[in-house]
Amino acid sequence: MAMTTNQLNQKDPRKPFPIRLNGEERTYLKNKAGKLALGTYIRAQILNNQSKPSSRAKATPCHDDVVLARILATLGAKNISQNLGLIAKATEQGTLYVDDQVKSEIKQACEDVQIMRYVLMSALGLINLEEDISLSTKFNKASSL
Repeated sequence: MAMTTNQLNQKDPRKPFPIRLNGEERTYLKNKAGKLALGTYIRAQILNNQSKPSSRAKATPCHDDVVLARILATLGAKNISQNLGLIAKATEQGTLYVDDQVKSEIKQACEDVQIMRYVLMSALGLINLEEDISLSTKFNKASSL
């Protein structure tokens, strides 16, 4: 009885193919791979991106990514942007009296928190800041101050 491809794959799972690299070669490949796992990058290069990456093939996040993710989580957990939004809304409605300078500073703080959030998300690779021209413009304006 002939076995189907699916039955063969179940009997014969993927097997590793070891390759020896010297330190310089490994460093070069890791730099080229970026955030991809090294094996995923090498497989994609050899097979001209025709292989489907496995779902578990993720590089371990670097220290900077972990720190940035924690900052982003803290920014969300502390409800800073929501609280600033409530204060801004109260000043607009007149239920919280402030002069025009304080009102503009509150609006600026709201925009700054939004920009920080987007920049952190961009640094983590979750969004592409360059694609959103309005955010990119706001960030460039804010960073020049």
